[in-house]
Amino acid sequence: MIRAEQLLKKGLDTPDMANRAELLNRLEGLYVESGRDDEAESVREEIQRLPKVTETTSVTMTDESMQLKTTFDYGEDGIPLEEFGDLAGSLKSHAPLSTENPPAAKGVEKPRVGRNSPCPCGSGKKFKKCCARK
Repeated sequence: MIRAEQLLKKGLDTPDMANRAELLNRLEGLYVESGRDDEAESVREEIQRLPKVTETTSVTMTDESMQLKTTFDYGEDGIPLEEFGDLAGSLKSHAPLSTENPPAAKGVEKPRVGRNSPCPCGSGKKFKKCCARK
């Protein structure tokens, strides 16, 4: 556990740490597991002082495209001006996806239609005589 603690503290000492809250949560868990409640409490207090950022990603799919939208909510007061530089770095990890070969959305899979299967549009015709010709 000492090695894990050293690694977490080294990560927290890194300037412009984007995932500071995640490292603090792991360090707090490590202190709780090892029975170091006073140190765990001080880490919890530091977590409470961090600005609250909520990240929400929504997926909109149509037959032709998939759109991912990521929203960051910094609360009622917004993000402090001195943290705008950190924001730019964190947004780079959320760069727009290439439109050439977008990855499939997790858990969303289009059913494969065989050419002799009934057409999924509901016409009652075989797929090869209906939508496959369009």
